[in-house]
Amino acid sequence: VILIILRTHASLNRRPNLTKQISSRNLMRLSVSVAAVITVFLLLQRSPITYYIYCLLPVPVWYSVLKESGALTDLIRSAPSLPLWKCLSSFVLVAFGIELLVVSFFHRAMLTVGLAVLSLWPLLTGLFSKAKFRSLSWFVACLCLAFFPLMPVVGREADLHLVTCAGLLTLVTSACFLWSSWRRSPLHPSDRWQFFIQMLLVAVCSFVPLLTHSSLLQKRGLPLLNQIISWSTLASSILVPLLSSTRIFYRLFSIFLSLASTYLLLSTGSEALFPPVLSWLMFAWINIEQEALLTQGVPGRQELSTIDFSANIDITKIRQLKLDDIRRSYFFVFFIITAFFGTG
Repeated sequence: VILIILRTHASLNRRPNLTKQISSRNLMRLSVSVAAVITVFLLLQRSPITYYIYCLLPVPVWYSVLKESGALTDLIRSAPSLPLWKCLSSFVLVAFGIELLVVSFFHRAMLTVGLAVLSLWPLLTGLFSKAKFRSLSWFVACLCLAFFPLMPVVGREADLHLVTCAGLLTLVTSACFLWSSWRRSPLHPSDRWQFFIQMLLVAVCSFVPLLTHSSLLQKRGLPLLNQIISWSTLASSILVPLLSSTRIFYRLFSIFLSLASTYLLLSTGSEALFPPVLSWLMFAWINIEQEALLTQGVPGRQELSTIDFSANIDITKIRQLKLDDIRRSYFFVFFIITAFFGTG
């Protein structure tokens, strides 16, 4: 996959590659021969079926690598023209970042260290002087999210008042977002009603766990109304975002409200505060990346408020890859892992 991306989006020096020297037909014959030898060997050993999967799976992978190896040779030949210190520093940072992610699987507190380091990114790159408010929002959001990996794992003792507070926090931030967006471009009446209904559902879901817990303590069982609300919320969280506006922030906002209402129903304590803080950081990340592109002078930069999912992509405006894209890819992977393991 990496070789295909390099071939398609990287401005490498195109030279005769290995694919022209070794035809695809010969590569196919070689791969089939290797697969046949492995299969015969495993048959003689009477190995279980899982051994065939483990041993034969690398064959098509390496076939694809050799087929696209021209991009790798172009990259090696283009290496002398790249800035050495920048490549080395990027390699060291990527290696440190990957090691940090590996350690975070065993020690969740390492995610806190990673978020603390990421919070300094605008200060180290000079973005703070050009976008102070967005950089400050990024800094505070990273530090707020960094507290969650340090919190203890959710136990049997429930603190449902925090769930209610999380619902209220979601409503307040949602109202602020709609107010700021409304000042730039008025909402369509259908979108306005949809967001209002979704926010109303968030308000209801923030109190459902408290009522359910109270009913179970009184040994009354799970109320029928709570069951209807829960199942309706689960079903609507999948379908409702598809009906929202195709503008990027409005669509993401609809997805956030749908997921927040479902998450509140499954929460019993401080973990309910995690989605609003994570969404705040993601919103800040999108905006500050736009500022980073502006600083780099990327041509054809489109305003975020005008991006529409339904619009056709202009292939002529697709830019070439840069070293900064490695950082963006790492941020994405880091936030995915944080979303899964950031709270327990």
